[in-house]
Amino acid sequence: MSNLRYLNVLLCSAFLCLATAAAQQPIIAEENPQDHSVKLNVVVTNRLALFVTDLQQQDFAVFDDDSKRTITSFKATAIGDGVFRYQITFKGSNAKTLNEFHRVAVRINRPNLTVKTQKGYYAQPAAVR
Repeated sequence: MSNLRYLNVLLCSAFLCLATAAAQQPIIAEENPQDHSVKLNVVVTNRLALFVTDLQQQDFAVFDDDSKRTITSFKATAIGDGVFRYQITFKGSNAKTLNEFHRVAVRINRPNLTVKTQKGYYAQPAAVR
């Protein structure tokens, strides 16, 4: 294997490791009992596993149990060592029972990008909050 090709494979592998490490976050997001908001940590990478750092709030759509939610807060953050994430907050669904699990999905309007975030959150009924 030529030195240039070896270096290319090595660099791609290093970026893939960084992206995987950044995406390893808690599986469950937390609901704020005061205002019923849910904060997600979102990592977006391209086909080369490089972090995508130029997305805006309007590029994202958040779904709570397949229902589209309005994003109430958006923040793009570099968190060191080339790792980049987006913090997205939305108002969660009303729960009917204690610790009701809600699935969350985040989609973006750009092709060929991978989105990683928490799988969902446990909502509380209004009386418990």
